Formats: sequence, structure tokens, C-alpha cells
Amino acid sequence: MTDIQANSQVEDRHKAKVGLFVQAERRRDARQPATARATMITLVLFVAAGLVFAAVTPLRELVRASGTIVPTGRSIAIEHLNGGIVADVFVSEGERVKKGDLLAILDSPELTRNVARARDSLAHVEHRLAGTLGLLSLMNFGTGESPHFLEMDTTLVENDHADARQALFVERQRVLQSQIEQATIMIETLENARDIAVQRAHGQEDQVSRFSNLAQQGHVSAFTLIAAEDRLGELRGELASAEVALARAVGQQATDIAKLKDNELAHGEALLKEAYDLREQQETLKTELKGLLTQIDALSIRAPRGGVIQSVAFPMTGEVIGPDTELFELFPDAATLVAEVQVEPKDIGHISVGDSVSLKLQTFDFRRYGGTSGVIESLSPTSVTQTDGATFYRAVVSLDDSHVGSDEDKRRIQIGMEAAAEIQTNSRTILQYMLKPLDSSLRAILTER
Repeated sequence: MTDIQANSQVEDRHKAKVGLFVQAERRRDARQPATARATMITLVLFVAAGLVFAAVTPLRELVRASGTIVPTGRSIAIEHLNGGIVADVFVSEGERVKKGDLLAILDSPELTRNVARARDSLAHVEHRLAGTLGLLSLMNFGTGESPHFLEMDTTLVENDHADARQALFVERQRVLQSQIEQATIMIETLENARDIAVQRAHGQEDQVSRFSNLAQQGHVSAFTLIAAEDRLGELRGELASAEVALARAVGQQATDIAKLKDNELAHGEALLKEAYDLREQQETLKTELKGLLTQIDALSIRAPRGGVIQSVAFPMTGEVIGPDTELFELFPDAATLVAEVQVEPKDIGHISVGDSVSLKLQTFDFRRYGGTSGVIESLSPTSVTQTDGATFYRAVVSLDDSHVGSDEDKRRIQIGMEAAAEIQTNSRTILQYMLKPLDSSLRAILTER
């Protein structure tokens, strides 16, 4: 009985264990479909979320190009009116200059000769003018004094032309002065002769008067009286001749003195006229020389405004430049800056006016200063071919800012800086990008014969 009970208990325990395993397996079998369903639902939701994200999330389509910062508006063409030979050039392309900076110096041999000739002529005229004015300063008109021309110290003038002219004038005046002095001596002699003739005539008159009284008394014959009267007539004739000669000598002396004064006045007038003419020549030559020096100064070509030299047409010394030939092209600082971007022909069809552009200036570290943005303002209607054969379209991009960087570390954008441009053309979703190969393949398959 005991054995039977023991076996029965063993069997019961075995059945109990088997039941537990079965229940565990059943529970496990019941849990597996639920886990699979949860996993499938999670995967479906994740894929659906990814598809929704890919369908609604846009990605920008970019066209990358390179460009240069340039000013808008017209550049200033720096020319020279007369041309010349390049003596020296002080700037190069892309160099920034300030107003008044020396760009180049030209040489003009003909202009240099004209300046030398004008200076020589002006020096000659001024030399003559100085001598003439020096002589005028020595003149003393209308004083009535003794001939001062004999006392002139022309060495004070220090002018050979004035010395020679004054020597000729003084020599002529010396001749007249000698004649006046001789006339003075002659007048003194004639005055003495006249005085003697007067005395003799008076003495003869007294004798005739006495003879007349004696003749009335019968003491002197009539013949003696007549002879005395004849002698008185002769003496009176001699007196008249002496007075005539004296008057003639005085008149000649007065004529010579007047001529002496006239010569002085004529000489002074000639000096004044010459000084006037020389002053006119001096002013004319000064004006001519000033104009020539202005042309010489114009050979030093300077920047009319501050800006950037865009091109140098004649960078080599010794080159001959014709009149009105453009030497430099200058972009002023005041001009609005834009980016001139070179777009490849394969990308031009995706770009239009108004597209947004992001610019990275190569001269500044983008991680530190960042970049700037802008908008395409214009596109060239035709392509441009460079000398190396490369073809591109020109796009002009307006800049939203003239600086890059923050307020504490701001940098100014300048003409000539190179920039990398990213032009946003369109936007597509991630799903469109993912389906693009399939779409392209289907389109190709559906169009095959």
C-alpha cells in the first residue's frame, strides 16, 4: 500500500511538472505573436515617419560658381590729352589708391624743349627790362639842373644792354654839351666885343659932338666933322654886327640846350615805351610758360578719386602714348559693390534673376567671419569667352551687407576680392532625391522603342 501510494505521488508530481511546462510554453507561444505585431507596427510607423519626413523636408539645390567683388556704375577712364612717352608707372592692377596719388609720369621731349625756350626768352626779356628800369631810375626829368646824364653811374644797373644803350645816349649828349659850352665861350667873347663897340661908339659920339661945337665956332673944318661922323657910323655898324652875332650865338645856345632837354625826354620816353613793351612780353611769356608748366605737371598722372585700379594699359616704360589714349581704369570707392559671378553654361538654365546667393570671401576665414548673402540682379544675355577659351555667363549679385563678421570683428568688403558663390535655384524633398534614379530609369524605359 505504501508502494502504491508512493508511486501515485510520484506520478502526481510528474504530471504537475509537465503541466507547468505546458503552461509556460503556452504562455510563450501566446506572447510571440504580440511581440512580432509590436515590432511590425513600430517598423511600419518608423518607415511611415521617415517617408513623411522625406516627403516634407526640402533640400536646397545649389549651383556653385566663383566671382569677384566689383563696383557698380561706370568706371573712370584716366586719359592724357596730349600723350607722351611712359617714364615711370607706380601702380598695378587691383591696387587701391587715394585721391591725388601719383599713378605714372610721362615724358614729352618737345614740351621740354618748349619750356626751356620759353624760360630762356623770359630770362632775356627780364634782363632787358631790369636794365631799362634801372636807367629810368637814374633819370631825373624836369629838374633844370646841369646835365645829370654825365653823372649817371650805370654800373649800378649791372646790365650790359643798358650800359651800351646809355653810353650811346651819353655820347650824343656830350656832343651837344660841348656845343653849348663852346657857344657859352663865344657868347662871352661877343659880349666883350659888343661892350668894346659900345664904348668906342659912345666915345666917337662925344667926339662928333665936340667937333660939331668947334665947327660952329670955326675951330674945326667941316671935313673933319664929316670924317668924325663917318667914323661914328662905322662904329655903330660894328656894334650892330656884334649884337647880331651875340644874338645868333645866344639863340644857337638856346637851341642846343633845348635839343639837349629834348634828347633827354625822347630818351626817357623811349625807355618808358621799351619798359612797357618788355612788360607786355614778360607777361605773355609768363602766361606761355605757365601753360607749358601746367602741361608738364599734367605729365604726372594722378588719381582723380580714391578707388581701385582696374586695368593698366601701358605698364612698361618707354611706351609711346597717343593723345586721348586711356591709360588707367579706376573704380571709385563710392560705387556700390556687387559680386560678378561666372556661371558655367551647364548651370545657366537653372538660374534666374532674384535667386538667393550665399557668398564666401576667400580672403576671410569663413569659420571666423562668416560670409554674406545677396540676390541675383541681372544675367548676361549671351555667354562670354575668355582668352583661354573658357566660356561662362556673367551674373551680377547685389550684396546685403558691405561687411562680414560681427560688430566686434567686422571686416569691410573691398573691390577685387575673390568670392565663392552658392546660388539657390530650387528645392526638392528628400523623397524626390531618393526617387530620382527610379524616376529617371522609368522615364528611360518608357521611352524606348
